[in-house]
Amino acid sequence: MSADLVHIQEGDLLARRRSLVHHAADIRTLAIGSSHGGYGFDPAVVGNAFNFCTASQDLYYSLKVYEFCATALPGMQDVALFYSLFSPGFDLIQSAEKMRCIGWRRVMGIDYPVPDAGLDQAALTRPVMHPAAPDVPPDFGFSRTASRFFFGAGYKAERRAGDHLKFSQAVMTDCPMHAYAAKLADLAAANGHRLLIIVPPVRADFREALPKANYFSQIEALARSKGVSVHNMFDDPDFAFDDFGDFDHLRPDGPGVDMLSSKVAEALGRCDAA
Repeated sequence: MSADLVHIQEGDLLARRRSLVHHAADIRTLAIGSSHGGYGFDPAVVGNAFNFCTASQDLYYSLKVYEFCATALPGMQDVALFYSLFSPGFDLIQSAEKMRCIGWRRVMGIDYPVPDAGLDQAALTRPVMHPAAPDVPPDFGFSRTASRFFFGAGYKAERRAGDHLKFSQAVMTDCPMHAYAAKLADLAAANGHRLLIIVPPVRADFREALPKANYFSQIEALARSKGVSVHNMFDDPDFAFDDFGDFDHLRPDGPGVDMLSSKVAEALGRCDAA
């Protein structure tokens, strides 16, 4: 896989970390999880919030981001974990995007979940090439730009749904990544942080390409056992077809972002939301 993915990951994480550290004293709500949160959650709508959702962030890396932020953010009160259809079984280091793990280690100091000699060797052959980033990024981890990657029409909803379905609880019945979600819930409780699990919306054609099932029953059961709330927007009718840039990503410059972010603020009881 190209070294470009390493440097893309490094640049994204470097900008987020600099912004997070700069605004640390003001942050009360932390969002973690995959690109569905990265595209769809605007911290400005909630206020005093930060978006640390990133592309292909699995539950292991969400846990590790939380551990970092639990120390870095003295005023943190709430954590919103964006949990997607693929979250039960998607393991970044086992995926085609495993090179992203090098960026996580270099920028955030997060080690691989398991030893990987191939990644160690790949890292040695790729110099650290952090791109220039502003000293004080003003975006709290989010930008309402339309210049994001979206899957084209030729990709087809059936293919995208199949890509996610193979990691869902329908296939990964033991939900191997849920151990990290359970640890996150335990740590948040121990630290006095309220955890909210967010299931983001998807476009109607994505849902229609899936077999009919409750794909979130196991995370809901885990959440109940930990005293954690789940806010499930997977088939929320409030989100229109045009709110999405593709099958499962909201357009960051569109009204769907305001709707999702307002729903998160309401679920958190943030009456001071913008």
